[in-house]
Amino acid sequence: MDCVAYSIASKALSGANTTDTNTNAIDNTSDANKPVSTLQQIAIDGAGTAPKDFIASGALVSGEVVSLNSNGTVSVVTGSIIDAWIGISTQTVADTETAGISLYGGVNENQTGLTTQTEYFVDADGSLTTTDTGYPIGKAISSTKLLIEENS
Repeated sequence: MDCVAYSIASKALSGANTTDTNTNAIDNTSDANKPVSTLQQIAIDGAGTAPKDFIASGALVSGEVVSLNSNGTVSVVTGSIIDAWIGISTQTVADTETAGISLYGGVNENQTGLTTQTEYFVDADGSLTTTDTGYPIGKAISSTKLLIEENS
């Protein structure tokens, strides 16, 4: 039965043009011109570069892991949003102030007591831990610097 349906469909489409098949409306947008999500754009803009500025929603402490809120602000990661982290705060700021955030591919230089060449994970309170929480974030390249290698 499927073979018969295919045969009929093939014959029906032979000689068809873009108007007949309504493919003239297909947009062959180049990859460079395709839209991307907010998180994709952050990753594109931030990869391997200096920290990017965001408005804080709530106070942030330098070195805390943050997540992106739906309104474009950032806040400290908590247990309920641990999998939505985007980076690490580079400074301590009050609510609604601008904070620099080290993103994927960047190096956060605001840590203390890291063990070089050790893998770090995001903890439920927004801090870093060497305990595997299932949310890897990066590797220490010195006692104060973390290379952000992973992203959720």
